[in-house]
Amino acid sequence: MYNQIHSRAWGDKKFKQLSLFGQHLFLLLLTHPELTLTGIFELDIEDLEERYIKKISLITTKILTKYETDKMPIENISSEIFREEFQTLINFEMVRFDIEKNYIFVINRFKYLTVHLSAKIIKGVIDQLNIYSHPFIDMFKEKYKTELEPFKLFIRGAKILEDDLYDEIKIMNVKKVLGNYNRAKDYLISKGANPMKVARIIENMQTGDRS
Repeated sequence: MYNQIHSRAWGDKKFKQLSLFGQHLFLLLLTHPELTLTGIFELDIEDLEERYIKKISLITTKILTKYETDKMPIENISSEIFREEFQTLINFEMVRFDIEKNYIFVINRFKYLTVHLSAKIIKGVIDQLNIYSHPFIDMFKEKYKTELEPFKLFIRGAKILEDDLYDEIKIMNVKKVLGNYNRAKDYLISKGANPMKVARIIENMQTGDRS
């Protein structure tokens, strides 16, 4: 399993402000095996620290020297760096961490994906938003409300107006996620759309697609 790191991450202003050690920690989170499309997942903080210490040991001794003291072994140095840099990520609002439930929110994870919002990505995000129950979910919905608006018909708890059921852009996005117009029509009807009205709108949309 692997996670791609979009080039937008490298240009992030906050990322550029991090130390080399902080950048390395953030990249570990972006490539974490449990990372989700929303960036919200359960994190074993001790496991992350252990992985970080192993990785940081590969950084040159010259760079690490400034953290060394006669009384502090290399393992403790790395642990200290980990704690400091993890707190910096929180202070920079690059992540949020729930220490009681061990949940983390890598805030810009989804932002880095919005360049290529495929149906597969959208469906994956919607599934995660509807399955998880945590305050970070509400934070995600608020931060990305503009990006989620066209897909609100799928999101649990979203306020759906009657006009949303007949909005061509939203219907097109339902079709994008479900794969075809027939499935889109059935889904809209299940949400309360008038069968004849939505069928007529979809027929006109299909006619436009063929013209």
